[in-house]
Amino acid sequence: MKINSVYQTLGEQLNINESEIRQRKMLLGLNSMDEKILFSVYPNVEHAIAKTVAHFYEKQIEIDDIAVIIGDADTLARLTTAMNRYVQEVFLGKYETEYTNNRLRIGLIHKRIGVSPKYYLSSLLSLKQHLFSMLDECVTDPHTCQQTKYSLDKVLMYDCQLVFDAYFRSMLLEVEVARDRAEKHEMELETIVADRTRELEDLVRKDALTGLWNRRHFIEELFCEIVKSKRDEKYLSVIYIDLDGFKKLNDSKGHSAGDELLIIFGKMLMSICREEDTVARMGGDEFVILLPGLQTEQTVEIAQRMLNWIDHDHYGISMSIGIATAGKNKWPESPEKLLGLADVAMYQAKKNGGSQYMIADDIPVVDPVTLQTLNQQSQNA
Repeated sequence: MKINSVYQTLGEQLNINESEIRQRKMLLGLNSMDEKILFSVYPNVEHAIAKTVAHFYEKQIEIDDIAVIIGDADTLARLTTAMNRYVQEVFLGKYETEYTNNRLRIGLIHKRIGVSPKYYLSSLLSLKQHLFSMLDECVTDPHTCQQTKYSLDKVLMYDCQLVFDAYFRSMLLEVEVARDRAEKHEMELETIVADRTRELEDLVRKDALTGLWNRRHFIEELFCEIVKSKRDEKYLSVIYIDLDGFKKLNDSKGHSAGDELLIIFGKMLMSICREEDTVARMGGDEFVILLPGLQTEQTVEIAQRMLNWIDHDHYGISMSIGIATAGKNKWPESPEKLLGLADVAMYQAKKNGGSQYMIADDIPVVDPVTLQTLNQQSQNA
């Protein structure tokens, strides 16, 4: 489990442990002798630290860019206090975990307030020069003064390492956060695009008035279901429906009444069908239902439920229903042929007076030319 960085010190976040601290000191040649030398001169310089820091900041604010970064008197006062404490720590000769974390924090603060590396390095050089001047004034023995400068230089280099480690880590974190946000945004956009694409695909495949599938989608589903039904050796039925007297309704009540009826009728079809069934409006007042796995007898039950709907007051509209079933070893030459058989059966039901269903198997076999003619008559009826 990933540990929240809030519960870790900067040293822990950067994997700067005691072993790492020792290695860094070794690489810079910073040893116990340097620590003793710096600690030994602390009594000599303690009284001069505040004056040296004050003079350091007087010179710093003469640089316009740095003065803008510092910004105001309160910030300058806080920085002066922090710098006094830092210089005291430098001469105490203890550069372990606590000292290291303090230096790392300085780097993080510099990044957060927008101090670029060029300003930090110039300020560090200026601070070193001021501290060297302080040593020249406070340490009377030339050899000790020179040794102290060597040791001080190593400590300042050590501090510089730590500051930039924290500084660049903060930059990397910002990049990672920006990248994560960009990736999240990209994923959100991909989801939106995918959703919009599906919506557009549905619009292309759905009837705008009733919300049912349209002819295009139904034909695609019919092809797929025939393949699956053949493979699984299951039955497949098609119901073809035409509303009787719909044109008369439009002429007498207007198209708004006709549209209302089509919407109500579509909802009724959806209510009596299963989730795996495909209900579509073929156009005008013609509807089709694809019923995977159902034999003729089961399909007839659904047709009867539709005819019962006529008993209610729906502008006196009835329906003609055609049923065609395929399955086992009985499959039409093509998907269109199965749909055509249901269409012809529907036309026969309409020809017989409507308000009834006809089963394609009950209609005498006709030659292809006659079947094509019946299909055309059905479409024109």
